[in-house]
Amino acid sequence: MKSALVTIAKNEELYLRDWISYHSCLGFDEIYVVDNSDEGVTTQFDLCNHYSKIYPVKCIYCCGRETLKNMGLQQGVYKNVYNYIKENSKDIDWITYIDVDEYLYLDGMSINNFLSQDKFKDADLIHVNWKCYGDNDLVNYEPRPVTERFTKPLPIDAMYNNQFISKDIFVNMHVKSIVRVNDKEPVFDSVHTFHYNKDIKGNCVNVAGEPVDCRLPYQAICYNGGHIKHFVTKSTEEFIERRLKDNPRIDGDFNRDKMVEIESYFNINTKTYSKIKLIEQKTGIKL
Repeated sequence: MKSALVTIAKNEELYLRDWISYHSCLGFDEIYVVDNSDEGVTTQFDLCNHYSKIYPVKCIYCCGRETLKNMGLQQGVYKNVYNYIKENSKDIDWITYIDVDEYLYLDGMSINNFLSQDKFKDADLIHVNWKCYGDNDLVNYEPRPVTERFTKPLPIDAMYNNQFISKDIFVNMHVKSIVRVNDKEPVFDSVHTFHYNKDIKGNCVNVAGEPVDCRLPYQAICYNGGHIKHFVTKSTEEFIERRLKDNPRIDGDFNRDKMVEIESYFNINTKTYSKIKLIEQKTGIKL
């Protein structure tokens, strides 16, 4: 049993080493970082190449927003990397797709021992629920791993405005996927889950081995066997840098979209004077 991990990264220089180190210790045989930095920016790519001397990481350069669009955005990149691994890494059995702010947690098991369990022997796709974390009342960035800085998860029924579909869908119901490499050819039409054409039976289960619908990007919350620690906002300072300064969704009415992000932030984090003051200073928006 061998496994690979795939992520798309942009401006993640502060977090990449900890993320790669963590998942290398989890036992992934290959780690693929698709570098989507702005054109001409090579800092992240150079870091990945340096880390490849220490960890089983390979960096794929996919610079610029237009390049990402031409590849079919994140879903298209996922498909291309799946095909690359299938063709070039014949011994890889499973591929996990997550982001750099997500950490796979398997109740003390290695990834390959986890995937070797009998409950997954007939599975083609495994859905892993988020366990989300807010800022833990940290205002400023600290150069420590996120797994050390943010240890208190959000309430299980937390809602983050930009990440729920209806009042019945909690943020922790969202899933990310581990897909088996086989001849069934999954359809990559979502960053959360994949499905199979109607003439192909793809077996999708949760971490407990229970059948679930592979077409849905959210499932009933199941942490019986593992989950994904999703560090949604990190500290206030990091939220500002990521969500208010480097958010490709923010275009058009800039201030309006910033306000949506800020309101979402305070939906899951305590509103304090120091947080409000920092956001006002960094954005020029009066709260």
